[in-house]
Amino acid sequence: MLKRNGPKRVSVFEAGAGKEPLGIITQALRATRKRPGRSFVASDIEARKEIFRDFGLRKMLPNAKILKGDSLEHLAKEKTASRDVVFGSYFIASFINKAKREKGVMGAMSEVRGLFSQLHRVLKPNGRAIFIIDLQASDKLKAIAPIAGFRANLFRFKPRENVEYSDWIMKRLTKSGREELMETNLEQKVVTPEVVAEEMKTYGVTSADELCYPYVLVLRKSKE
Repeated sequence: MLKRNGPKRVSVFEAGAGKEPLGIITQALRATRKRPGRSFVASDIEARKEIFRDFGLRKMLPNAKILKGDSLEHLAKEKTASRDVVFGSYFIASFINKAKREKGVMGAMSEVRGLFSQLHRVLKPNGRAIFIIDLQASDKLKAIAPIAGFRANLFRFKPRENVEYSDWIMKRLTKSGREELMETNLEQKVVTPEVVAEEMKTYGVTSADELCYPYVLVLRKSKE
């Protein structure tokens, strides 16, 4: 078997990167020094495309690109088997909440199946889609994954030092933040006390706020 010369090429797409997609510039700068061949695209409806200036750069790095607009529309325009990694932080959580408001729980799960199919199309063989989710969403998402052709794994989120995380994640890393979120969910009837009690029993947790702890969902496409 012939060995491929040169650096390994890895293409990353970040959905829902936020108004200030600083991470893509940080990763792209690191790649130019240590991991040549890696390229990054960040998408968000509010993304500031001139973010590179915050790093003292005159123009966008050649291995990075920022797309302003709906991430779902950008994903739909991606070529088949074009990305090694699709990363979404809390993108899928926002997607599910929006779908629930518009189409109810069953309609939201149908929308998730469509999203997973789109991710499967965009990813290369053995590619990964990585999202941060709440524990109570894990079972439904893991059940949908094999239908879309993914192998799913779930890990409890472990923050790293010297990494700046979003407010959404940081809120869930503190007990007071998780308690506030659960209280809001109950007030807005996103969940009922009965559902919370049942989920606490299912997942073996002793406090309702633990259901809001961030978890990492990794969807891996099979080798074809």
